[in-house]
Amino acid sequence: MDNKEILLKINDWAEQMDLKPKLKSWKNNIIFRCPFPDHDDKNPSFNIFENQNGYLVYKCFGCGKSGSLIDFIEQFNLYDHINLKKHKKEYSKKFYDYLKARLKFEDLSDLKFFIRKFGIYENNGIAVNIKEFNDGLFKNTNEYIKRNYYDKGQRYYISKGAHKQLLFFEEVLKFFNPEDSKFSPYAILTEGMFDALSLWRIDLPAISILGSGNEKKYLEDLKKAGISILFLMFDNDKSGREKTKKFLELGLKNYDFKIYVLDIPEEFKDVNEWFMNSDIEDFFNGIREQTQMLAERNGFLVLSEISFGDYLRAENFNKRIVGLNNLVMLYDSLKNPDFISEDELNKTLAYFGIEKSKWLEKFHEIKKLKQEQKTKNKLKDFLNNIHNSIEFEDTEKIVNDIFSYALTLKKEITPKQINQKEKFLNALEQAQNRTGLLGYTSEKFSQIVYYMDGVQPGFYIIAGHPNVGKTAFTINLFLDLLKVNEELTGVYYSLDDSDLLIFNRMLATLSNLAINEIQKKIEDEEKLLRFNQAKELFFKWYDKKLFIRDISVIPDFPTLQSDIEALYSKSNGHLLVMIDGLHNLEISDKIGSLREANIIRANKIKEIVDIYNIPVFTTTELRKPENSNRKDVTMFDINETGKYAYNANLILGITEASSDKAKNPYETSTKNDENRIIDVKIKFLKNKLSWFKGDVDLKFETKKNRFYMIDNQDK
Repeated sequence: MDNKEILLKINDWAEQMDLKPKLKSWKNNIIFRCPFPDHDDKNPSFNIFENQNGYLVYKCFGCGKSGSLIDFIEQFNLYDHINLKKHKKEYSKKFYDYLKARLKFEDLSDLKFFIRKFGIYENNGIAVNIKEFNDGLFKNTNEYIKRNYYDKGQRYYISKGAHKQLLFFEEVLKFFNPEDSKFSPYAILTEGMFDALSLWRIDLPAISILGSGNEKKYLEDLKKAGISILFLMFDNDKSGREKTKKFLELGLKNYDFKIYVLDIPEEFKDVNEWFMNSDIEDFFNGIREQTQMLAERNGFLVLSEISFGDYLRAENFNKRIVGLNNLVMLYDSLKNPDFISEDELNKTLAYFGIEKSKWLEKFHEIKKLKQEQKTKNKLKDFLNNIHNSIEFEDTEKIVNDIFSYALTLKKEITPKQINQKEKFLNALEQAQNRTGLLGYTSEKFSQIVYYMDGVQPGFYIIAGHPNVGKTAFTINLFLDLLKVNEELTGVYYSLDDSDLLIFNRMLATLSNLAINEIQKKIEDEEKLLRFNQAKELFFKWYDKKLFIRDISVIPDFPTLQSDIEALYSKSNGHLLVMIDGLHNLEISDKIGSLREANIIRANKIKEIVDIYNIPVFTTTELRKPENSNRKDVTMFDINETGKYAYNANLILGITEASSDKAKNPYETSTKNDENRIIDVKIKFLKNKLSWFKGDVDLKFETKKNRFYMIDNQDK
């Protein structure tokens, strides 16, 4: 039964359950309302689709539940409905008959002969009993065979007891019975099965993880099983070192494990090779002595450990990161490797001590390179930076590691390619189901957002003269969009002011109190009530759908993009980005003028918008007018002219409304300026999102950091 047939069966079931299924047979995908009872799904958000390996998996974009097709079938008991048992009987009967017969044999000589080749054999009174490593998941052979059919490629073995070995096989999904298995709180992680068996020989609890790519799931399952201390003994090669780094980072930062790194002597590739070429006592002593570790019957008594910070310092991590950043810049600056001058190339190769062919092969691995060639002087600077930033004895290893990191980084920030026809068809399908505005809606600024046809994905610029409320308007719009659109997550990057100042301004806006009032004890009961309601709402949102970052944590564009990537995933794609003070964000490129810098910033913002398909707002200032009597402003009054404005989808200009008493915004404020209410015009200087070109009148109450439309004063 192929995937299309299975989806047809699931479609029939979903129709019977009134889940409103939509079957997309041309791409093996079905969407319907989430069937899990704890999710009241009004709009279809439950997807079953093919992953990159061609297996059916499910994901609910509403409640977040996900898993394999087998998980889904088990959860809702759909075996009979989909008729998988009949399929097994028709096509696999002979194979299962063979398995049943094979398991009855007492003669396990073939298997024993096989494992003897890896040094696991009867010696000094220690023997391997094959039966000790039985499944541990199922109570009888028939159940094992049946379950194994449905979980093909996802099984693993758990042997019972504190000292017995644990083996992960292939793509491990979860423990089926962690409550039935008693583990030691300690475990040694190895790559190979026979590495784990070697450690089991000396009564050490070992776990073989075999493949890679499931680190998070392994750590989650180990945590559930009651294991809290891990000892890493991965292979003595580049892959093993990379795996060690991965487990250290994830285990220490995300899962609160205590983790220790055990060394394998340099002359041996892995644990099993060390075991096979050593006496058992020497093997055990080698493990004990090199970590000051004593073995006890139920685990380890550890006298020393290695922290994550120690590990990074030992690996010269900071210099690696500097080198990585320089190499990434180098990639982005090259059209092809032939552009490197022969002198500079030879200088680099001599420093790293590697062959020219290896160096060039690495450059050919980079798939995404900028089309613009840089000058040879700039390239020379890049190469000199690399020379000065990396000081490491094993130069070939560090270069290979940096290239590996760089390739990973490129893959992470490169958008996934999809079929263009499929993209067009999806857009048409979404259009048929859409009513109202194209983007997110607003209550407080309904007229402005209506003229945008909703806050759509795009690059927005909010420009204004000093002291007319660019930051205040940005904060007001940001909070109102979060309030009205429940699914929306927002991040506010304040690159001019501190995060604490932005917090106070947001609290003032939400409570309709003066900014200075909320920084003192509030005596008035009515004001205190408003303040407490605003505080409760803010912290209800905080770190869930509202995030604030300042320049102390977001100093440059790579950090900005990495943070947006993480929040984009966390928000399921419903992300709003506000950047106040973009001109303060460092760019890695060396520039000749402010105009060049702003063009680079605009290109990078446009790239973020294109990759993630989200709305990104930035602020900038309007240039001081040469003629103070000129009332009108245009797109060309923006300080960051050129491509900065050219790349924008929409530009809003904030100016104080002209009147006989209106003053030049660059003149000194009057004595009562802080308490004034300013008449403000929002000018649509550029609008590629809808038909509208014109102005909208607003009021700005400076004392309370509050903008409102004349008809919406109470909102």
